[in-house]
Amino acid sequence: MFPDYSSDNENWLKIEHYNALSWNTILSLWKEFNLLIAHIILHVKADCLGHSWIVSNKPATLDYLIHDYIRHLKEHIAHFQDRYDEIVS
Repeated sequence: MFPDYSSDNENWLKIEHYNALSWNTILSLWKEFNLLIAHIILHVKADCLGHSWIVSNKPATLDYLIHDYIRHLKEHIAHFQDRYDEIVS
């Protein structure tokens, strides 16, 4: 869905020009995208959870991808909370 940002995250951020967007635009995009993902996850058929894809040259089941996305999302939320705490303190 998205390219692998892990090797050069800062460069990707510069290329995408997120700083040119308003905070409300970024939050709205993030919220709506994740609501769409949540909607898709809620409607996945249980018998499809074992289907697999190749991710970083390794097989990954849909069940793993869903759980890993949620784990990743929690990392973003923790980052947002940390930044918020820095700003308000």
